[in-house]
Amino acid sequence: ILVDARNGVVEQTRRHAAIAALLRVPHVVLAVNKMDLVAHQETVFATIAEEFTAYATELGVPEVTAIPISALEGDNVVEPSANM
Repeated sequence: ILVDARNGVVEQTRRHAAIAALLRVPHVVLAVNKMDLVAHQETVFATIAEEFTAYATELGVPEVTAIPISALEGDNVVEPSANM
């Protein structure tokens, strides 16, 4: 599930999580994109990851793996990045 770091968890994100839960998807990857636009702030990433994980847990999704990325710069897309 893709989340824009500037906007955080929005209604569409919640819908996608609900669909994953209905389909009984056991593992969800949360890609927090556009980290470059929030100056790679770890607090922004952590807040989004915590909020989404709490919501997914309520829905019954057993495992969420959150990854900070910057698709524009390629950070954490193919190879690990020192920026994150």
